[in-house]
Amino acid sequence: MIPLRKILLVVFVSAWLIPIAFLSWFIFHDYQKAYLEKTGHLIRNSVEVSGAALAADIDEAIRKIWKPSYEGVWESEYRRYKMGIKSRNEYLTALRASLTSRYYMDGQMARYALYLPGDEMPSCYAGKNGYSWENYIEMAQPLAHNISEKNGSSVEIHVVDNQVYLIRNLYTAKEDEKYATLVLGLDGRRLLEELPVDNPQDIRVAFGGEEYLTLTGERERDEELEKLYGKLRQTAGQADRTAQIFQAAHGNYVGYLYSCHCDDYDMTVFYSLPRRELNVGIDRLNITLAVILCCMVPFVFFTGYILTVHISRPMGELMNGAKRLEDGEFGYTVDRNYAKNMDFLSLVDSFNAMSGRVEYYFNTVYKEKLATKDAQLAALQAQINPHFLNNTLEMMNWQARMNGDLETSRMIEALGIVLDFSMSRNNDRTVCLKEELRCADAFLYIMSMRFGQRLKVEKLVDAALYSLQVPQLTLQPLLENAIKHGIEKIGSGTIWVNIYDQQQTVCIDVINTSRQLGEQEIAHINGIIKGEREIDRSKPGAHKSIGIYNVNRRVQLIYGEKYGLSVFLEGGNHFVSRITMPLPEEPGQRESKGLYPIEPSRSD
Repeated sequence: MIPLRKILLVVFVSAWLIPIAFLSWFIFHDYQKAYLEKTGHLIRNSVEVSGAALAADIDEAIRKIWKPSYEGVWESEYRRYKMGIKSRNEYLTALRASLTSRYYMDGQMARYALYLPGDEMPSCYAGKNGYSWENYIEMAQPLAHNISEKNGSSVEIHVVDNQVYLIRNLYTAKEDEKYATLVLGLDGRRLLEELPVDNPQDIRVAFGGEEYLTLTGERERDEELEKLYGKLRQTAGQADRTAQIFQAAHGNYVGYLYSCHCDDYDMTVFYSLPRRELNVGIDRLNITLAVILCCMVPFVFFTGYILTVHISRPMGELMNGAKRLEDGEFGYTVDRNYAKNMDFLSLVDSFNAMSGRVEYYFNTVYKEKLATKDAQLAALQAQINPHFLNNTLEMMNWQARMNGDLETSRMIEALGIVLDFSMSRNNDRTVCLKEELRCADAFLYIMSMRFGQRLKVEKLVDAALYSLQVPQLTLQPLLENAIKHGIEKIGSGTIWVNIYDQQQTVCIDVINTSRQLGEQEIAHINGIIKGEREIDRSKPGAHKSIGIYNVNRRVQLIYGEKYGLSVFLEGGNHFVSRITMPLPEEPGQRESKGLYPIEPSRSD
């Protein structure tokens, strides 16, 4: 047997230290890891969505710069101008009107410029507030001249002075004659500020070159950040997928880069954030946990003090007194000062009184021991047969009723039914279902006295099956198993007893509320039932395993291997023990059909 002090130590460790250690380990290890993974996944998704949104905006701008060529309006105006039908001023007026209607009112555009062949300065130009003519002439015009000197009508995308420019040469459809160069400047703030990331100012967008677009236009050169940016761009350059996202860390930063390879352009979207921002939530959680643990320390010590002073120490003194009493030190008394509460004080007083009485009886009746020895030997040789046991229970029942203790009387009656059923001397293999239910009700009544409100019983039995012959003592082992391994494990619950016929097969279901069981546990139990698993008879509760095995074996011996007992989990937390047996076909045995609920064997 395990000493009480060790049990208390195990309880203390199990109740405080193990949960605290497990909680701390879970939060400091698993939860933090999962938190970082989830946060990283969310950021990756945000960057990927941002990259896709930017790509969609750029594709839309490309369609807009191509649209004049598809429609042919500008080409028609150019032909009229070339043929002399329109003057240069009229031609430019028509172009300005078309440019204004197409781009100036477009929220995506910040400025536009149109160059006619041979013109040094833009023939047509407009810029919204904040986008000055001087800035354009200084920063963007050299790039526009450079592209206008090239042959080809493809769209080129460049970032100049923190602004995205789309530049394209326009050609006539038939003669393939260049008649203009169109420059569209996109509103960079509009592109970036609506992206689904926490800090849009930390985003960089590049289109193949070294220059990149940011929300603020600032170029802070952090060496670690630049190395991280270069590392991710190098990795993305080696990828051959149309769109892909990369992640890396360097120094104090974590970076994500979305790379998109399209027909007209290559785009990278880089988003970075300091490592400490990833750990903000974890740091708060760690501080909270540390505070909680510090607050729990006094409770841990207080619990240890209570277990030691109020339980372990007085129990140790009582055990020491019992040992001395066992060794023959009759009359030994335990100091009442060790008892720090009323319960143990009562135990100490009872022990001291008992020790005094033992001393008295030992000194006064020792001589009677020899006289009663023969009678004791005769009593030990007497066999307690069922008739004697039943008579004894009847006497106890009568005494309880005489004393007005009806609850005890009912318990004795229930015990008598169970014992009488267990020690049947008729050697009958089967009994009618009604008698089997009567034994089950008696057993459940005894259990209800033990569990009280924690045990609920519901029964649903086909009344036509009351006369059905079933193997004796089939329900009681299943009910005992349901209570021991189900209700007792979780503290409280419900047992359902359902008996019905299904396709000429009688099903007896004992269902109990259960903890979550894995497939291996269910398979292990079914293995015990079928005899495939060896039962360790030295372990506590082994008789219950033997009981369910015997139930299955008896059913199969009577009705065949097709029938028997099986268990499975239903609905996640309902453990089902099902006995199947054939339904007899004798006429007149079943008078009616229908399920009738039976009231539980007790009233809570």
